[in-house]
Order: sequence, then C-alpha cells, then structure tokens
Amino acid sequence: MSQRISPEALRALRNELGINSVIHALQIPWRRDDMKLRFICPQCNGLDTSVHTEANLARCFSCHRNFNSIDLVMTKKGYPFRKSVDWLEAVRRILQTEDGRSLLDHQASRTRLK
Repeated sequence: MSQRISPEALRALRNELGINSVIHALQIPWRRDDMKLRFICPQCNGLDTSVHTEANLARCFSCHRNFNSIDLVMTKKGYPFRKSVDWLEAVRRILQTEDGRSLLDHQASRTRLK
C-alpha cells in the first residue's frame, strides 16, 4: 500500500511549484498574449486558456475546466493521482538545481507557439 500524502505536502506541491513551470515541464505548447500565458488545453486542445499565476491555476474557457498542477499532470499524462504527485515532486527536485532550470528553459523555448 502506498504511503499517504499529508494535506500540507499536497498544498505545498500545488502552491509552490509554479503552474508555468508545470506547463513547460509537461511540454504543453504555449504562447504569451498581452503578458498572459496561454497554453493548449490538454483536455480539449483549445487555446482559449489563461494562467492565473498568483493563484497558481490554469483555466480553459473552451471546455470550462480549471487546472491546478496535479490536474494538469493527470490530464496530460493520463496518470492517476498518486503517480501525478510523485511526478511533480520529481520535477520540483530537478528544478531546484541549476541544470534542471536550464533544461526547463530549453523545453519551454521548444514548445513556444508562434
């Protein structure tokens, strides 16, 4: 049986790992419009999306879906909840290194929409 995740650990993972970083780590195509990050919705493939960085949430206005970082991983990768949390924890650890940040910046530049 898998180890239970504390509510505090989940809250920290959802709130401290920036949603922009999660979008880039998932290699979701994105672009900036009027200083807002827009991304291809992993559920409906629409681009009528927006990111609210202060709340660390993403929204698709086409399919009316809100995403936190865990939701994005579950939808994009098709992972169950626990595997999504483990994936995000691994990304968080990688991003704490200089090489990890450089890798994310490189991935982000490759998935940017024109």
